Amino acid sequence: MQLGLTQTELAERLGVTYVTVSRWETAQARPNRLARKALMTLAQEANRLPGSGYATLSENRAPYQAV
Repeated sequence: MQLGLTQTELAERLGVTYVTVSRWETAQARPNRLARKALMTLAQEANRLPGSGYATLSENRAPYQAV
């Protein structure tokens, strides 16, 4: 999923550090249940924005991967 956010921006929105987001992206760690719920909410909100085709799912990327 691409939300067009940097690791730092995503981390700020989720209340975690950019290091945590980096660990998710490199499969060193996985988001906990609360973080996964927040990620899904963020993606749903992005999909509701007018003209926003940016949040898309990709089979090649993890569902929590930032840009």
